[in-house]
Amino acid sequence: MPRQARIDAPSALQHVIVRGIERRAIFRDNLDKENFVKRLGVIVLETSTACYAWALLSNHYGIETDYLRTASKKPDIVTARSVLCYLMVRKLKVNGTEVALKLNITPSALSKAVIRGQSVIAGTGVEKHLLEC
Repeated sequence: MPRQARIDAPSALQHVIVRGIERRAIFRDNLDKENFVKRLGVIVLETSTACYAWALLSNHYGIETDYLRTASKKPDIVTARSVLCYLMVRKLKVNGTEVALKLNITPSALSKAVIRGQSVIAGTGVEKHLLEC
């Protein structure tokens, strides 16, 4: 059954994904990834697009934004929501009340998610690379 059309509204969060044909790699090497990130940064700035998070992975793992706005207790969704909260509040300086409303969580839950997201990011060692574009 085909996927339903996405909601196209100014406040809607979107999950954009690109996969290689037959699961082949879409990047040749790290330099290729760095060039992609630079181009993404230029496009985001030129089009005034809000880019809250991105990831370049050899084998893709994605979570639809609709799941991030549910009260799911699944560990992968809780982790993704926490990282998103951390990035939005601490790195992008988005108002916490606005983030809580968008994700359908309480301000208290947002505070806990930000702390949890910070520890997840710290455990990966990628914080110095976040939001460079």
